[in-house]
Amino acid sequence: MNSRERVLTALNHEEPDRVPIHNFLTPEVLEKIEKETNTKGYDAEIAAGNEWLIYSTGVCANFYLKNTEEYVDEWDITWRRVPHEGGIYTEMVNHPLSDLKNYDNYRFPDPYKKDRFNGLKELIEKYRKDYLIVGGIACTLFENSWYLRGMENWLVDLLENKDFAHELLDRLVDFYIKCGEKLIEYGVDVIWTGDDFGMQDRMFIRREQFIEFFKPRYARIYSELRKKNKDILFAHHSDGYIEPIIPDFIEVGLDILNPIQPKCMDPVEINKKFGRELSFWGIVDNQYILPFGTEEELYSELRRLLKGVAPGGGLLIGGAHCIQPTPTHEKNTHRMVDFIRKYGKYPINL
Repeated sequence: MNSRERVLTALNHEEPDRVPIHNFLTPEVLEKIEKETNTKGYDAEIAAGNEWLIYSTGVCANFYLKNTEEYVDEWDITWRRVPHEGGIYTEMVNHPLSDLKNYDNYRFPDPYKKDRFNGLKELIEKYRKDYLIVGGIACTLFENSWYLRGMENWLVDLLENKDFAHELLDRLVDFYIKCGEKLIEYGVDVIWTGDDFGMQDRMFIRREQFIEFFKPRYARIYSELRKKNKDILFAHHSDGYIEPIIPDFIEVGLDILNPIQPKCMDPVEINKKFGRELSFWGIVDNQYILPFGTEEELYSELRRLLKGVAPGGGLLIGGAHCIQPTPTHEKNTHRMVDFIRKYGKYPINL
């Protein structure tokens, strides 16, 4: 099997030759892989073991948009580069709608702007024969809203300024449907939405608020985009604990959940509850096992996850979040990829 066949088989809840692999890479890790393998971009991701490739647009594409100390993106959000040991993160330092006096004059980005899909045609022409192509419109509703308003303001809006909250969310839905339609026209296989609804042991909002504000809008996005391609698959990203709303995502048509953050929800238990309806993408602990765990701890956890989640297909294994530029994290990631290639073969026998 090539990678495309392997991933599609797994997503069809059938057993491929082995469990497919995908890891998110920080820019520093990707750059290091590029130098080590004499590759660039997507070729470096493939060299690192990734078996599906992601093209993102919308606000989620702006985290590392420029190399300047500060920059302003198309949403008029100001970002600042913050150095840390091993690399750079970017953080939002200005939210354009923090004062609602700015709302009437605020101009939403153009979903059809000239350069929004630069490189996507070439990506699909070069790689789609062998790899699944994912079109990312993550940070879709909850996150895009608080990026514009600020977190505290947005959480208050959901309680005390509901008319505005509904209006803002509807405008975001329209924007991302149009982006999603273009991604589908180019030929992506999966549309990837995303909002971090979970904290470590609870959600940012009550399930009732999710049902009021977000569930019907995800239903609209998914149904409208399926009109464009009835076979399109939907993945959704949310860190943290979100078990109460997993059935709601299943109900509106979700196919793939990313990730199952093990310190918040046990992937084996989540698979027992929802594995018939969902595939899972990214289930290896990125809080302790990958960045700090011993070789023995890593292999023990990988055995547990493979035995508990992989049988029957439906698993794309990898870290629950980005691989960080630290020696232990990078070494354990290499170990994980090698272990899956060797022991993640079907039938699972560990």
